Amino acid sequence: MSASPAAALRRPAPAPRPAPTQRPVLRLAPLPRRRTGRLVYLSVCLVVLVGALVAVLSINTALAKGAFEIHQLEGDLADFEAEATKLEEQLAGQTVPAKLAAKAAEQGMVPAPQASYILLQEGKIVGSVVPDDQAAEP
Repeated sequence: MSASPAAALRRPAPAPRPAPTQRPVLRLAPLPRRRTGRLVYLSVCLVVLVGALVAVLSINTALAKGAFEIHQLEGDLADFEAEATKLEEQLAGQTVPAKLAAKAAEQGMVPAPQASYILLQEGKIVGSVVPDDQAAEP
């Protein structure tokens, strides 16, 4: 605490009141402020917020749909790859030379006595050419 006298802590004396004969000066009160600025600002913020939420929701839904389609297509791809592998194994079993010869014999084909080749660039036939009806006569 300070050592100042108690009189220094007192309030100053109030200003004298005007005499009853004096009339107070009248002024117009200021117009109240319009609060439309704040309302418009809040409305714009709300619209932006709702628009952002709708955009995020639609993007999220589209991404989830795309991920589901990718998952489904990957499953289909695995099924097709398994089927292709199975068909390749069946084809490999059918192309064994012994099976090819048996199928050719079933269709009436006979083995050639000697192989012949046609050279397309030169227009020549290499090897002996024997017609099919002459090869069967001996």
